[in-house]
Amino acid sequence: HASLQTLVLVSIFASACKFLASLFIFDRSISRLNLRPHISLIQKLLISAFPFAILTFLLSSEGELNTFILSMNRTASEVGWFAGANMVINYASILPHVCLQAIFPVFSRLQAQTQTSLQSMYQRSFRMLFLLGLPMGIGLALIAFPLIEMFLGPGFQQAGKALILMSPIVLLMPSYANGALLNATGKQGLF
Repeated sequence: HASLQTLVLVSIFASACKFLASLFIFDRSISRLNLRPHISLIQKLLISAFPFAILTFLLSSEGELNTFILSMNRTASEVGWFAGANMVINYASILPHVCLQAIFPVFSRLQAQTQTSLQSMYQRSFRMLFLLGLPMGIGLALIAFPLIEMFLGPGFQQAGKALILMSPIVLLMPSYANGALLNATGKQGLF
């Protein structure tokens, strides 16, 4: 029952502690850090990272944009049901994201080798993500109501209907391989 400001402050504090802990671990076990800034290198990195910053902003805002638009036209209860179902779909997307984090370096390495090996790996990852998404999508639709009640409680039964309608989204997991392939092959602008 904490206020939004309290939750944000706790989150910021936790992130700062995580950052300081990682600096301490990195400095002690991997390499001594040189904290002297190299302005020209920083400028080059910022310019190079700008397209990725735009992409990150678009991807993170896209996840909440639908809820925002819905909130302008529907009641708070309906927005809550949708947001609850959307949260479950986002949790179901964690596994394909992990797979793609593992596949991306392989795509990058194979891109420098032969085109056929890259094509073969792309096809295998696409197939793997399809075989992962199909049972997940069907399973989410079949157990939507008990899953929603377990995660969100008895007041969100209507979110089960939304989850059933949204479960085909999980079937689109194979399309995640496209982004990894484009990034690995130097086509970030196209992505």
